[in-house]
Amino acid sequence: MSALVKAPEHAPAELAEVSYTREQVELIKRTICVDATDDELKLFLARCAKTGLDPFMRQIYSIKRKKGHVIQVGIDGYRLIAQRTGECDGQEGPYWCGPDGVWREVWLEKGPPAAARVTVFRKGQSRGYTGTALWSEYGVNSSNDLVRQMPAGMLAKVAESVALRKAFPQELSGMYVEEEMAQADAARPAPPAVTPEQLKQVLAEKNWGWTLAVKAINGNLNTNYPTDVHPTAIDPAQLADFVAWLRTQPPRPKAAPAANQQPAPQADPQPQPTHDPDAEPADAA
Repeated sequence: MSALVKAPEHAPAELAEVSYTREQVELIKRTICVDATDDELKLFLARCAKTGLDPFMRQIYSIKRKKGHVIQVGIDGYRLIAQRTGECDGQEGPYWCGPDGVWREVWLEKGPPAAARVTVFRKGQSRGYTGTALWSEYGVNSSNDLVRQMPAGMLAKVAESVALRKAFPQELSGMYVEEEMAQADAARPAPPAVTPEQLKQVLAEKNWGWTLAVKAINGNLNTNYPTDVHPTAIDPAQLADFVAWLRTQPPRPKAAPAANQQPAPQADPQPQPTHDPDAEPADAA
């Protein structure tokens, strides 16, 4: 029989305010919020109550990631929330494109698409809300096997979730679908090490001095290297990230001479003596 839950001994007392039976809370903790802390379980049940999504229908669930449990919503849960507002006015798409940028209504190529696009319309708005998902951002490093097995469908799902979140930020803020978050757990390949010759070349091409480079590294990466640090003392990954960033920047203009600086005067050339073969030799003293 359903009732306001009386929290089990291992769960926080605040769970008693959520409309789940004792058995349901125990089942959620065993099967959906596995290894969740009491606070994470409390937060998950509160989000279920607020959104009206059913965790047993897999409309909302909790995934343990590197930094703890993350609440995720299935695409059906996204659609249901948007539909319940009474303001969802349909969608356009999905469309896919390859590297050529030509959008297609169906993706029939063997490889994954370069991008997917979906537009969601909301009543009372003159324009739609478009979500675009790039394979380079969501597919290449994804830890979700389905993303690689069904790249077009999975990429379209990401694009739709982005569009729905744009159209309904009050209802969907802070909630993401699995395909958006899968890339967060993937290990990133280490950037290639920068050789001294490569560093010297890019600094020369961009007209950067080493002191300025160290200041940029400290500013971009929140580090505190002294300006006279030797390049080999900087973390190789940080140095590689800086060089990759610097390559995207335009060259700095070379310093021009000061406006009031006058060129040094040139001395008048002294006349060179000439020898006249007909002249009489000077008298000896």
